[in-house]
Amino acid sequence: MRSLRGKRNFISLPAFALALLLLAGAALSACTPSLERAEQARREAEKATELDLSVLYNEEDGYHFSGIRWGMDRETVLKSYTTYTMDSVAAYAEDGSILYKADGIAAAISGRKNDSATITVSSAGDICAVSLAYSSDSKIRKEGDLSEQELFEFFYEKLKERFGEADESTETKRTVNDVPTTYQNHYWNYTTPDGKKTQLQWAAAYISGEKEPTYVALGTVWLDPPAKES
Repeated sequence: MRSLRGKRNFISLPAFALALLLLAGAALSACTPSLERAEQARREAEKATELDLSVLYNEEDGYHFSGIRWGMDRETVLKSYTTYTMDSVAAYAEDGSILYKADGIAAAISGRKNDSATITVSSAGDICAVSLAYSSDSKIRKEGDLSEQELFEFFYEKLKERFGEADESTETKRTVNDVPTTYQNHYWNYTTPDGKKTQLQWAAAYISGEKEPTYVALGTVWLDPPAKES
């Protein structure tokens, strides 16, 4: 693929914001009873197809998830990918944005299917992030599937082949629910012709001392959606 570097702006998303996006998909599904969650995950896994990297970027929309354009009608997107009820809310953010559990989004990486997904809506009502998580407590991981660490390393190389070296890579340490956690994050940035700052994120979260991540996640983000009018 041609290089995108000449078209990128360098933007850094705070680590806590990335963690919020990623943890929502991997951890907050625990609100659903385990048997029901496992059955739901199995049904979603059956329809997951291999993720095509070409759908994660175009020059007009920047980095985005297939079928979801930044600025699309909120109701249309949520009705397509979530149950769009209060039960589908995964988390509320301090800035007023809402994360919805997007059970309708299913994608596989080297045959390994995501365990959860979220869609984030900004305080002004704009779709501003889509996140897919691959979890260590997966109910759908098959024998022979890549482990979380293998997945993190394998797909990072695929992302570099497609989009070039990451614009930024960071390692941050935070304590989550009294558990020391290390986040490894890779970011690719692109500003669209109409000024939208977009970002592709690939990240892993490790509990202190563990060699395998608790989860690995892929995110596409619109960094600067319009602010809510006062």
